[in-house]
Amino acid sequence: MEKNRSRRGVIVRKTIHAVFSSLLLLPIIVHWYLNMVRPEVCYVIVTFIACMIYVIYFKRTIIFEAVRSQLEILARTFSKIIPQLANQPIQNMINQLQASFQKFEMKMRELLDIAQRDYERRYSFVGILMGSIGVLCSYVLFHTYAIYGILGLAVYDTVSALAGATYGKHRLPFSMVTLEGCLTGIVVYYTVLIMISARPITCLIVSIVAALAEAYGVEDNLSIPIFTSLAAYLLSR
Repeated sequence: MEKNRSRRGVIVRKTIHAVFSSLLLLPIIVHWYLNMVRPEVCYVIVTFIACMIYVIYFKRTIIFEAVRSQLEILARTFSKIIPQLANQPIQNMINQLQASFQKFEMKMRELLDIAQRDYERRYSFVGILMGSIGVLCSYVLFHTYAIYGILGLAVYDTVSALAGATYGKHRLPFSMVTLEGCLTGIVVYYTVLIMISARPITCLIVSIVAALAEAYGVEDNLSIPIFTSLAAYLLSR
């Protein structure tokens, strides 16, 4: 049962991860075809939003407690001002509002628990923030080669995690990444890259770099986009 819960958590987290990563392709695509937006500006905005999400996540308990406290104060205020409302519709409405907020809080906590990694329960929600910073750095340093990094996040990271959670048994040396997940991620990522690049050797090397960045990088959401974009950039020289 615990294994199924863990697998469910990986599926939820990586689905969100894949959707978010894929959306990061839009600024580059729009810039290519319409030349209307500057991708670096978009990535700065996304990174700022990610920082706000990080702060909200970090302070979520304080926020929940503050809202609950205000609802309780509101209920006490009505009770003191108009004591006869204790059994009236307004008091009932306040009670229903408090109950609804408690249900919302429980659902939010459950969703966050499912989507979080184990270390993020201790060190806060860093995945989105690190991914945004990684893509921003990739574009600033390597321009359109950042597309390799974004695809690394959306494809390699997602596929390797799902494959590793499903049938991974053998871990790479000095890493928590499984060999099965790593190889599956390389094959799928290579297949995607070969569709946009005419150089098979480049696709293969970039795919291997993505695997190494995930397995041995300090934070995969940061290391995958930077190192895969760097590899693609150097191989194009």
